[in-house]
Formats: sequence, structure tokens, C-alpha cells
Amino acid sequence: MFLIPFVRQVRTVFPHAHITLLLNEPWQQQFFNQLNIDQFLFSQFSLKKVKPCLQSLIHLAKEPYDLCLTPFGSSQDAILTALIDAKNKVAYTRARYNDVFTHTFSADTAQRHAALHALALLPQWVGSAPKTVSYQLHLTPEEAQLGHQIRSSMASTSEYCIAFFRGARGKKRLSDETWLKLLSRFEQASPHPITWIEVMEPGMAVPLRPELKSYQAGNLQELTYFLSSIDTFISCDTGPLHLADAVDTPCIGLYTQTNPQVYGLLNKYSVHIEDLEHFDARSVLNITRGNEYYKPLHIQTQRPIKEAEPKLLTYTKSPIY
Repeated sequence: MFLIPFVRQVRTVFPHAHITLLLNEPWQQQFFNQLNIDQFLFSQFSLKKVKPCLQSLIHLAKEPYDLCLTPFGSSQDAILTALIDAKNKVAYTRARYNDVFTHTFSADTAQRHAALHALALLPQWVGSAPKTVSYQLHLTPEEAQLGHQIRSSMASTSEYCIAFFRGARGKKRLSDETWLKLLSRFEQASPHPITWIEVMEPGMAVPLRPELKSYQAGNLQELTYFLSSIDTFISCDTGPLHLADAVDTPCIGLYTQTNPQVYGLLNKYSVHIEDLEHFDARSVLNITRGNEYYKPLHIQTQRPIKEAEPKLLTYTKSPIY
């Protein structure tokens, strides 16, 4: 999801180029189908998929390119870039991998957010490039209608519909007790009754509360359509949270383990909550519904926050200045 702005920027700078997007797995292609990409390749870089991985690597070594852009600097990306036959290989400077690239540039001017960090690379290579690029997935009217149909099977358009997702990995995962307290807190703060819909993760059969409505998507596309139709979405820092953010649904992100300045939400009607004990639930709901003008609050950090970075209301355990 965080690659979408960079892909849009590349197409804007090179409107007539033949662009190949190298992804890890085939299922990831669905997020880029509407971004005017000419060809998709998949590295499938994994010991579990040795044969398809080797086939991909052989194909990469045979296909010549004029330019290879590597916006993220993992060791896997460096290995793949080394195998690609390209006249120019461009990336941010990283001492361990600099020999792989023909041109490297400083990331000092790059924004911290993972979805925006790559946008400072291309301007240093070509001289100018748009620095503000949409992060959103744009659904067709037919796709949006499918989402409304899914929602209408559980809640009418007149109901205040909030969906939530408990699925999260490792320390991000919250206890059921914590979730029950959160739902109760929002119910008490809301001036209108809330119709809750729990988005069930695979293998989950029982909703958080017996009376709650639940929804389990058949695939990621179906989930995308549904998330675009609801009023608000609540989740820890997970894939579904960023998917909802990308279809412009107001979100309440529960950031108990990760930094929202790097992995946060970009929708201006979304809210980050880091301290689950101390936040104003009424204000949070008002913001997600666009009912309250507010001045962005920032987390205290050692590094100053640039004005161009996403500015969202954030509740944190640290002092807010």
C-alpha cells in the first residue's frame, strides 16, 4: 500500500515510458491494476518457492532496462537490483548496498512516513517531480456499489456503521477485554447508536460480543469494497487499517507498538491512539465524522516534524506539545 504514491509519481514523470513493476507475490498486483503499469513481474523471493523464484531471477537477468528505481533499501531489493540489466540503477544511499547502484542520493530531505519517504528520490534524479501524490485507491462506480451492497445486507445507510478488526500479530494484538472496553467507551461517547460490524480474520468464528454483526471477506478485493462503504474503521496497525485508509474511509488506528509518524494514517479525518487509557472518545468520533475543526497535535520526538508530513490528531502516552 505504501508503494502507491511512488508508482504514481513515476508514471507522472515518465508518461510515455514502458513501466515494469516488480512485486514479491502475484496477489499484490490487484492494488496496482489501475495505475497504468505496463508489465508486472514477481520475484517470489522465498526458500519455499525456489523454482518460481529462480525463473523470475533468470527473466530479470535477460530483460534490459534503461532505468531501475529502488525506493526501499532492503537486502532483498539490493540482490534483485544487482541481477537486473539496467543502464541506470537509482536508490537512496546505503553504505552496505551502494556498489549495486549507478546513482545514489541522500534521504535527508525525505519524509519519515513510509508511504511518502520514497517521493524524495526521483526529484534528485530528474531535477523535478511532483512531491504531493495521491495515496488512495480509486474504486470504479461498480466497485463502490458492490461495497454498498455488502454493507446494506448488515446495516442501512441511515445507521452509524463502525467496523473493527481484532486481528493483529505479536505484541500489536489486543486482548478481548481491551476491545470490549474500547467499544463500550465509544458507545457511551457517541450521540448516535452505533451499528458495529466485526471484520473477522480467517479462522475466527465467534464475534467479540454475541449480538454483534460480523463480516468475513472472500478475498482482498471484496474487503476493499466493504471498507469503502462504512462510516469508520477501527484497528491496530494492520493491513486492513491501511487498506481502509487507502479507500478514504475515516479510521481510528490503535498504535500501541508502532510509530504513527512512520506507519500512520493519511486520511485527514483519521485519528491515531497510542494511549488506550487516556483519550477523548467523543472528540475522536467527531473528527472521524468531520464534525470538529482541530489543530493537529504532535508526538514529542527527538527529530523535528516537517510541516509536509501527515498531521493527524494523536493520543500518546508521551507529553503532547
